[in-house]
Amino acid sequence: QGEGTGGTELQPARNLVNILIGTGSALGVATGALAGLVTLIVPGIFTQDPAVTAELAQASGPLLIGLLIQPVNIIMDGVLVAVKGFGIVVGAVCLSSLVQWTLLYICTTGGDVGIVGVWGALLWRLVAYYVVCGVALVAMRLLGPSNLPLGGRVKPTSGSVHA
Repeated sequence: QGEGTGGTELQPARNLVNILIGTGSALGVATGALAGLVTLIVPGIFTQDPAVTAELAQASGPLLIGLLIQPVNIIMDGVLVAVKGFGIVVGAVCLSSLVQWTLLYICTTGGDVGIVGVWGALLWRLVAYYVVCGVALVAMRLLGPSNLPLGGRVKPTSGSVHA
């Protein structure tokens, strides 16, 4: 289907992916802002313990950023599955998990890091996943500005997408 067209069939797919990423970003901003405000302004809805509310306030940064990234990660994951990029998804999961586990190990051997350290390690896992999937989608020409040259897509797995 895509052979011989010079890659122009990618433009509608790229437009859709960019719209989905934009929608996911907007959703992430909304949920991240809400959660960040709740942990900063009214942490007492969770507990009356001042030590816990102070730690929640400190952890609002990683929580906010994580909630900004997560909807986009879900969308990129779905796009990669749709183009049969299972190897990329598995690689992203393995690498991002290794990042999180390494940071958790470092944090726990260095002392008590509390919720800030745990959420921080989770945040870096989300960032690693975001980077791997984002780079893969840009390489496949499915993500990026519409003025990027359209060419054949990079095959995520053999035989899954036509060049």
